[in-house]
Amino acid sequence: MYRVELEKVMSALIVSALDSRGPKAVELAAGALLGTSAWQVVLDERGLSYRVPSTVRGRAYRTTTSECSCPDATFRPHLICKHRLAAELVAAYQKTEMEPAF
Repeated sequence: MYRVELEKVMSALIVSALDSRGPKAVELAAGALLGTSAWQVVLDERGLSYRVPSTVRGRAYRTTTSECSCPDATFRPHLICKHRLAAELVAAYQKTEMEPAF
């Protein structure tokens, strides 16, 4: 099950590598996983989401694996923004960390 989700994320990364979203998403996800950026996990009435920092200082976007509040996601909903792709990478990594080792 987790492998399928990871393969989906990797496919999105390959497609995104054709533009600037893929590398930026990897950079954002690495910052979250290494603790070097200001990601926050948010649990509210809308469910679980991430507060992902913007490349513009002082801004952050509410992001899940299916939606993002950033302008890119708002104005180009047919594409996966870098914040959402990063959230998918982080979620996939966290699920594999919780997967049994046997």
